[in-house]
Amino acid sequence: MLPKKVALFLATVLYFSNAHAADGAKLYSEACASCHGDKMDGNGPIGAALKPKPKSLKGYTVAQLIQVMKTAKKIDGDKGEIALMVGIKSQLKNDEERKAVADYIVSKLK
Repeated sequence: MLPKKVALFLATVLYFSNAHAADGAKLYSEACASCHGDKMDGNGPIGAALKPKPKSLKGYTVAQLIQVMKTAKKIDGDKGEIALMVGIKSQLKNDEERKAVADYIVSKLK
């Protein structure tokens, strides 16, 4: 049997991990799904009408997703930065929210 303090610590970590994932899911639904879709494949209801079409989020790391959300730009190799996702800065207001969304995306696309 685990000591009381260890059990309490583990329960707290589990609670906050689950809360973080729930926050990420809610924020993704509110800020990203309309363009990137529920499957995160770039086929959201608004995404079909956009040019360029939103990309699938598969294959990105948490750090890459956070960077894109932070700058609201896509980094495109030799072409430099291309302005995209102009509304994301007002929808995801801080690093904690961006990290929750990025963690949620990466966990769902494993």
